Amino acid sequence: MSRYLRPLSVVSALCSVALCTPAIAQIEEIFVTAQKREESLQDVPIAVNALTGAMFDQFDVARTDDLERVFANLGTNRNSAANTGFSIRGVGTDNVHLSGQQSVGTYLDDVSMVSPFVGTIAVYDIERVEVLRGPQNTLYGRNTTGGAVVWHTNQATPGEGANGYTRFRLGNGGLARFEAAAGFDFNDQLAGRVAVMKDTFDGVWRNVIDGSATGGAYDRHGVRFNLGWNAGDNTSVSMTVSSGKSEGEDTAVRASGNRLANGLIDPEFNNRRGDQQTGVDNFYVRATAADVAAYPYLQEQFDLGTGMVIVNPDPGAGVFNRLVNYSAPMGWTYQDPEDGYNSKWNGVRLSVDHDFDNMTLTAITSYDETATREKNGSELTGFTPMREGNWNTWQHEIRLTSTSEGYLRWLAGAYYTSSESEEDTWVANIGAGPGLVGIVPGIDIDSTYKALSGYAQGDIAVTDSLTLSAGLRFTKDELSAGNGGWVRRVCGTFPSSVGTYDQDRDYRAAGCPGAVPGQIGGVITDSPEQKLSELGWKVGADYKFLNGGMLWTSASRGFKGGAYDNRALSTGGVPIGPEYLTAYEVGYKGRFLDNTLELNTSYYSYDWEDLQLFESYGGIPATVNVPGVEIKGFELEVKWAPNANWYFQGSAGTADSKVVDVAGLNPASLATIGKRITRTPRYTGNLLSAYSFPVADGELELSVNYRYQSPMYYTFVQNINRDRSSPYKFVDARANLTFGAEEQYTAALWVNNLTEEFTCTGMIYGPGAALGNYSCGVGAYGERLFGLTLEANF
Repeated sequence: MSRYLRPLSVVSALCSVALCTPAIAQIEEIFVTAQKREESLQDVPIAVNALTGAMFDQFDVARTDDLERVFANLGTNRNSAANTGFSIRGVGTDNVHLSGQQSVGTYLDDVSMVSPFVGTIAVYDIERVEVLRGPQNTLYGRNTTGGAVVWHTNQATPGEGANGYTRFRLGNGGLARFEAAAGFDFNDQLAGRVAVMKDTFDGVWRNVIDGSATGGAYDRHGVRFNLGWNAGDNTSVSMTVSSGKSEGEDTAVRASGNRLANGLIDPEFNNRRGDQQTGVDNFYVRATAADVAAYPYLQEQFDLGTGMVIVNPDPGAGVFNRLVNYSAPMGWTYQDPEDGYNSKWNGVRLSVDHDFDNMTLTAITSYDETATREKNGSELTGFTPMREGNWNTWQHEIRLTSTSEGYLRWLAGAYYTSSESEEDTWVANIGAGPGLVGIVPGIDIDSTYKALSGYAQGDIAVTDSLTLSAGLRFTKDELSAGNGGWVRRVCGTFPSSVGTYDQDRDYRAAGCPGAVPGQIGGVITDSPEQKLSELGWKVGADYKFLNGGMLWTSASRGFKGGAYDNRALSTGGVPIGPEYLTAYEVGYKGRFLDNTLELNTSYYSYDWEDLQLFESYGGIPATVNVPGVEIKGFELEVKWAPNANWYFQGSAGTADSKVVDVAGLNPASLATIGKRITRTPRYTGNLLSAYSFPVADGELELSVNYRYQSPMYYTFVQNINRDRSSPYKFVDARANLTFGAEEQYTAALWVNNLTEEFTCTGMIYGPGAALGNYSCGVGAYGERLFGLTLEANF
């Protein structure tokens, strides 16, 4: 039986043929906790998607950002390899800095993750993931104006006995991922579960200098131990200890510039001439015979007509002198991502549930240590930024949830979080000369963040069909950098005796003599802070029809707190202001044809106030609040199982966005009236078709997954020739064989990106951007990824 389906009930199977003609199988029912209580997905009156762990392999979901393979209007803001966040319906956070908290919250077992990179080392042994659309501030406390992505891991359950799995995923580019988990009983009341993950990738491109693989390489591993204890008839305790580490190359960069082979500006801006492959590729041009004589490793590339000169044809600029060593067709230049990152995370979570007669008490406490360091950026911009952050975070939540079946359902709780952080941003190797670092602006911030909130939500059954609901959360939010914890340094050229990864605070301070804490342009800022008291709210109604369908509507408002503007080039110490989003939605959920067809649809309208925006144009970054943005759209999700062999799942979404208010906005942001929101395609869609049939003692399933994304703008520059993406069409295919006496073994062959689609995640503008000097961060490599997955369950 396909993993998407479940057998008909015995009652249905035995019903009279004269009265009903049931299908052989039905769509699997998924249970979620999107509203902090367990409910069927089809009974939750909000826009929420869910994917169970059994379906992760089908869509090849191995990392957090792979979810865009599954659901429409869900994207990733891949600002750097170490800082990738989600965007839902165009609402996300476009900020490369570590202090830039995401508008879409990421949760692991109901605990907020301080940084989205944690998802790359924590997503394994997953029971399900839930994608909640729109503001979730009522029940999910921290910065969830755009929504929440909630991962639920498999938990140790006393009485289940020995169980687990082992999975290997191998592919081209040196891809090798290993996962394993084992659950076991200590006794009737106590069980444990251990899960491990190791994930490596070398890259799908070849370094033409030494022949090694390169392009987005990474090495990640994680381990998790969970204890489940039935402390009594009404009390259960769960404790989880987790650790993980991730390191690798930064996102590769595909570059275009504005120089001819003689170093002069090309007045025609022919960035790639397919016939001559000369022009303006990031100040690099086609390799000549003389180049090959000087650099023999370019011979093969010269023969192919795709080799790039590795020295700067305009050495007077003194800043664009990195090696470019990718094999690339049609004259494109690819920057070697020698930049990289190193991240680690340790966490402890304790959860206690106690059942009273009519309610359940839930208490969750967690502590996380999170650290990351990254060097990223394109040489095209003239400097290489470095970022480092360390966070120690406590979170506590206590909640009462009603369990009675009366006309009133309710829950109420309180949430508190406290964190201490060190966040540094500086610029290094700006290219002042051999052995020098150059002008080194930087910000070091030691800050504390505290938030305390109380929340409640109630559902009143007015009739058997009509239910009204309302929720409210009051939050006190405080961000401070007291006791001289905020330092701004700007200094001139000084000798560089260590590599950029060793340029710690003490080293940079020694190189900036006379630096004054808090000094910006001669103005001393003493302990900048931001204190907020805000309300998040939601009201809604749903009506259930006799056929099981449900019509629902809601209005909600959420906010996201401010953050320090810790750009290396920032000009002020005042934190960026909070942003607010008010959402109006109406939707329908229904099942038809004896539960073989499922249809969910919704329409939404957003008013987005004071959007927190980071943007770099002409090499000058800016962090601002955009006063007003509107987003409207429609979504549709369909699941259909016409018989026991075929299964179809598709989704489509629209997001029509525009800037509607720029009063008081710095014009350097370029976010003018009428412009669309960046990285927000107007149309997205996904379609999976799968056919399964029995073979020997198992089942073979063949599937194809198609994903479409219409053009979008990378920045508010919105030049149609340089800042607008192509429409993207991805095709993935999979052959999955399940076999064994209990269907406990799986072997799958898969191939992703069959059409070899290349994508950019974002545009980077350097000096002289108006003349065509720009590059893009590489998303999809333009190469097929293929491999084999083997799994054994017990």
